[in-house]
Amino acid sequence: MLFAVGESIQAPRYYEYVAELAPRDQVGTYMGFAFLPVAIGTFIAGAIAGRLVTGYIHGSSAPQHMWYVVGTIGVVATALMLAYDRFVRAEG
Repeated sequence: MLFAVGESIQAPRYYEYVAELAPRDQVGTYMGFAFLPVAIGTFIAGAIAGRLVTGYIHGSSAPQHMWYVVGTIGVVATALMLAYDRFVRAEG
């Protein structure tokens, strides 16, 4: 329930921001690309979630260690976004 409330508050404002940011004739393109991180996350999560559950929940004596993998993915993703913002985006 908490996630649903947060999503209902955040998502409309995010897409409103994206729509205002886009040039008038490219709003659809910008809105489509706004969904790209969600799509990438869905494909990556689909590829690793089953392996994590099988390996840690069903085949390990310490299933809580699965969260180290999930946390590491989050930290690496954040570091890559910061690196992109600092080095790649600044050149463009």
